[in-house]
Amino acid sequence: MGSCATQPWFEAAQANDAKFMKGAKLMGSVDEREESPFRGFSAIHYAAYFGCRDVMDLASPHELDLVTKYPVKLQVFKRDKAVAIFPAGLSFQGILAISGRYEILKQSVIRHGVIKAPVPLASCLVVGVGFKFARQFQDIVLQDLFVRSQNPFSNPLTLSIVIGFGEFTDLLLRGAKSLNYGRTNWMVQDCGSHFFQIGQLDAYHALKKLRLSIKEIDEARTMVQKAMSGLGFHADDTMGGTPRHSLSIKDYVRPAFLSD
Repeated sequence: MGSCATQPWFEAAQANDAKFMKGAKLMGSVDEREESPFRGFSAIHYAAYFGCRDVMDLASPHELDLVTKYPVKLQVFKRDKAVAIFPAGLSFQGILAISGRYEILKQSVIRHGVIKAPVPLASCLVVGVGFKFARQFQDIVLQDLFVRSQNPFSNPLTLSIVIGFGEFTDLLLRGAKSLNYGRTNWMVQDCGSHFFQIGQLDAYHALKKLRLSIKEIDEARTMVQKAMSGLGFHADDTMGGTPRHSLSIKDYVRPAFLSD
């Protein structure tokens, strides 16, 4: 269906106009408008970002498993509404985390469990400052991490280092250890193998405005390095060991990533 025909539909989703949407019957439609700042969203994604409960309830039976189709710029509400670029593959639950709507997210997770998505909920919680939520629902959130993906945002452990969210780094490592690592093993190993790419990948560079201090980033990195050593991975080879053990993050992450 053409973009002109669906425009009122997505405007209604953004405005929480469930009455209009009941009559339009366009569930499952994707916003394909080139000019739309939310291109790739379906109604449930609009509802999640703008906190439209009525539309979310209406769309859930039809769009629960849909993920965003294109990369999108979103404000991270818990980080002073700083803007970050997110890849395609966000679930509506991930968008709830990014937009800081944790009470709605809590209700959704209790009701539906965690929706599987290329960008897992845990990654969105790292970006969206959802530490308390992740700690409360740790076992459920970790269940979303059992599938490795080529998407740079698929590994919340790496994102926790990129931003410097040490509390979340520790939470993820403890959670993985409590499961005897098992299928979350890849998360630790993958984080090490990709660590030196952090400053080079545009996907991570898009989070520049969200990063904390260099010290916090280095502390988070050290946590993962120790975990890798404990698991028998070659942390020294992948995350700054000999002959690079004396280097800090400033030495191998491109300056533009860490600068204002």
